[in-house]
Amino acid sequence: MKVMIIGGVAGGAACATRLRRLDENLDITIVERGEYLSFANCGLPYYVGDVINNRNSLFVATAALFKQRFNINVLNKTNAIKIDREKKEVLLDAGNGIFSQKYDKLILSPGATPFIPECAKGKKGVFTIRNVPDADNVLSYIKNKQVSHAVVVGGGFIGLEMAENLRHKGLDVDLVEGASQVMAPLDQDMAQYLHKELNDNGIRVHLNTMLDDIINEDDKVILKTKCGKEIRTDLVILSIGIKPESELARDCGLELSDKGYIVVDEHMQTSDKDIYALGDASYIKEPILGNRASVALAGPATKQARVVCSNVLGGNESYEGAMGGSIAKIFSLQSSSIGYNAKTLSQTDIDFEEIYLHSPSHASYYPQSNMIHFKLIYDKKSRRLLGAQAIGADGCDKRIEIVSSYLSMKGSIDDLAFHEQIYAPPYGSAKDVVNFAGFVAQNIEDGLFEQVKVCDLDKFNKDECIFLDVRTAMEVDTMKLDNFVNIDLNMLRDNLDKLDKNKTILVTCAIGLRGYIACRILKEHGFNHVYNIAGGAASMKIHDYKVKA
Repeated sequence: MKVMIIGGVAGGAACATRLRRLDENLDITIVERGEYLSFANCGLPYYVGDVINNRNSLFVATAALFKQRFNINVLNKTNAIKIDREKKEVLLDAGNGIFSQKYDKLILSPGATPFIPECAKGKKGVFTIRNVPDADNVLSYIKNKQVSHAVVVGGGFIGLEMAENLRHKGLDVDLVEGASQVMAPLDQDMAQYLHKELNDNGIRVHLNTMLDDIINEDDKVILKTKCGKEIRTDLVILSIGIKPESELARDCGLELSDKGYIVVDEHMQTSDKDIYALGDASYIKEPILGNRASVALAGPATKQARVVCSNVLGGNESYEGAMGGSIAKIFSLQSSSIGYNAKTLSQTDIDFEEIYLHSPSHASYYPQSNMIHFKLIYDKKSRRLLGAQAIGADGCDKRIEIVSSYLSMKGSIDDLAFHEQIYAPPYGSAKDVVNFAGFVAQNIEDGLFEQVKVCDLDKFNKDECIFLDVRTAMEVDTMKLDNFVNIDLNMLRDNLDKLDKNKTILVTCAIGLRGYIACRILKEHGFNHVYNIAGGAASMKIHDYKVKA
């Protein structure tokens, strides 16, 4: 059987090698437009920033290795230009003439390409980062033009990683983002931690700032925005989204989504039974709500490859979908998430709840414990988990992966509450962050207390409410909250007569725990309109952070 794979890197290369491991007699050909068949594209920003010094370490496997170890025919520097489904052949162009090659099964792993607006096309000093030559070009330009300032347009994964690494390289950096926040998988309240971290590391962050035009003037690049700003710079990195490289699929009549992604079923099979698709260009399902989505991540692509290979060889394996789990390093912080965020769920009819925690990465009495800012989202009716986000210096990966496991099994807040984790003081706590998230959610749904989010505080009439701060006097001196009455939690029972039972009481503390205890005390003493401010003063502080541009 002849199997042709179009596209290398994560998905295509994984398919080629697994197929060979499963069947020594297959005739396998992999076609790659670029020179490099399998490389660590996720490492490119760190190569630009000199964090990864050895360029050769970016190459996972060479064309020679594919041939020698796996007996795979490699056609790199070769462009696939047409698929003839009736003849079951692909028209190829290697630069020295066009030729065709037959297939019995075809696997499409074309990936996606950076979106480049018209105003940026053909402009000097403007780059995207997709492959090793792109990174080489940026490094060469920085060196030859003695670049001292850069603008990164787009605050997604690549944009933030490039901003950090250009700063690491010693450049002055501005980040321009069209939305009201960076890192779209996060909600605004969590993205605020990244805004502050970027500012703290010398990056000016321009939010709600849309690119309008790019002009070359001598050796400078002038970036104009729709809000009237002009930024004069030496270098521009564009990271404003991707589009699927699905032209081959479209031209041969395969079913595409409205945004051009290749539609596949649970077997990763396209609308043609002999053609499979995977990776960034495929349109898959996600297992939480069963919706369809494009997930441009290397991890899911490698799992999809296993399913594709099994089914190419006559199997009946299903891909359960991807939940979009991700993590990124933003200077000293980890930014991680899984599943749905609140802004996406707000467009559905799901009655969901969001809870916020600030909890140490391991036992706080053991050295080098760092705060994890954690957000959990769940369905109030079914108690089922829907998503989570975590920001902190360490330990975020572990917590999000725990939630990921329960999400894939349609787990609930009760599962999190009783999750059994391994524990020793250097590595965690007897009651971990994810346990506390489950506890808080249970307490809300079981009617033990009610909460209010920081962003909703302005909905309350100050004349009809009591804003109660139960922190110590020393804590209040460190961070005073306007309009709050201070009664230390330890003295609350002795001061209940100072509070009006007919008024709504909004309680805060440092991170939410003492606020919960105060709510329970007040409710037990007949105060019926009591709310704990989710995340306490820590959440209020980051909510009020003013991003510096």
